[in-house]
Amino acid sequence: MKADGIESNYIYINKNNQKIKECEKWNEFAKERNLITTIGSDFHSKDNIHPEIGLINEDLNLTNEELETIIKNILT
Repeated sequence: MKADGIESNYIYINKNNQKIKECEKWNEFAKERNLITTIGSDFHSKDNIHPEIGLINEDLNLTNEELETIIKNILT
């Protein structure tokens, strides 16, 4: 399967409340392979087993170029 893009702008909080922040790694991976990048957040319940929705006290800013690329690809 040849993917068009990857959800690279994502900060994951695991069940031990450790932040897994690998945005730069996956954005570089996407850039090297000419893939569209997106941002996302999964929804999990607050049950002390699964992480919660959102970035939890983290800022994640996309550049104007990244935003323009995402919008362009939505419209095509």
